[in-house]
Parts: sequence; structure tokens; C-alpha cells
Amino acid sequence: STQSTWAVLRVWRNGKDRLYTGPQTVPDLTAFLARELRPPVRPLTTRTAFKRFLASKNEESVIAFAAKGSELRSFFEGFAEAHYSEYEFGVISHSQVAGRFQMETVLLVDTQGAQYSYKGPFDDLHFRNFLKSNTMPLVMEINRTNHNSILPNRLSVAWLFVDEQSPDTTAQLLEVYHSVAQRFKRELGFVYLKGNEYQFMAPQIGLTGLKIPALAVKDRRGGQYLFDESRPMYSALI
Repeated sequence: STQSTWAVLRVWRNGKDRLYTGPQTVPDLTAFLARELRPPVRPLTTRTAFKRFLASKNEESVIAFAAKGSELRSFFEGFAEAHYSEYEFGVISHSQVAGRFQMETVLLVDTQGAQYSYKGPFDDLHFRNFLKSNTMPLVMEINRTNHNSILPNRLSVAWLFVDEQSPDTTAQLLEVYHSVAQRFKRELGFVYLKGNEYQFMAPQIGLTGLKIPALAVKDRRGGQYLFDESRPMYSALI
């Protein structure tokens, strides 16, 4: 018989450990180590360094334009230390390097190069919601492995339960759902589930679970807004 040996990689940092669970390839292992061992915030001291940082498309980049000792700088460095493996963080200390960007602001650049300015309060809840709402997929399918990553981020979320046994109807609904998500992505996260498999989750959002397709919005305060289950769900009504 042939026995395969798999690498087990665990990194300890600031008293916390993170276990690698990705593909067992050298490039993937190396990328994991690079993220885990890099400094939480990269100082961008020249315009050239800033441009190179903006040009990186490997992961989302978050840049603070904040002078040393400022309230934003203190918050940003603490946030980056806690989330260094999720985003690439950079900081600019001087307006000469910032150029057209205003100091004491934050810029998010996604992997497509789109830029989003943060104008909210400097606290963990609001800032994390801003990052999540602009970097999570426009519409995400929920399954048993990823549902926990959606629920704790405290975004208001639209939940669409689709009927996988009616693929044509589902395709039409998802096409409209994507267009709605594009319009309201700043306000809501958008997810969908295979209704026949996850019907048991519908009552948690206020739905009966007796009809598919079904749609509801659950806001971050616990409020529930339901599509009338007595009506047929045509794409035009979403």
C-alpha cells in the first residue's frame, strides 16, 4: 500500500494560532506563510510605493491616510493587527504622498481595482461592515461550510431560497437578484440557498419554510422583512 504524508502547518502570532487548511501545494502554503508573517501594516512612504500598492490585485487593500499619533492611526493599526490575514493594510503619513486623497480617511481597493472611501466612525463594527459589504461576493450561495462566515459579520442580509428542481425559474430569479444586489450592495448582503436542502433554516428568518422560492431580509438589529408567501414570486416583483 502507498501512504501519503500531508503537511500540517500552524502559525502562532500574538498568542493566537492559525491552522492552514488550504490546498497542499507549495504555492498555496507559501502564500499562507507570506500573509501570516508579514507586518500588519505596510508604511507607504513614497508615491511610487503607493502606486505599486494600489496596483496589487492579489487581495483587497486597505489604506489609511493618517498622521502618526492620530485617532485614525491608532484605530487602524489595532484593526490591522486583528485582521492582517484578511486584507493587505497600508498607511500613508504625509499629504505629499497621499496626493489627491484627503488625510484622516480610509480607502478600500478591491481585486478589480474599484475604490471605496470610508466615511463612518472609527469603530470595529462599522468599519468591518464597510469592508465586508464591499468585498464579499455580490451574491453568495450559502452552504454548510460557509454559513458561519456570513452570519457573524452583522450585515443586514437578504436571503433567497431557490428551488433547485426548477432550474429555469431559479436562473431567472438569480439574474434579477444579481441586478438588485448591484443596486443595493452598500446596504445589504445578498445570499441564496437551495431551498429543498436548507428549508429548515427558513423559520429562523421568519418564513414558514412551506413554500419555495421564498425571500426575506433580516437586518442587523434582528428585524425581519418578508416577501408575501401567498403571492407567486415572479422575477419582476423582487
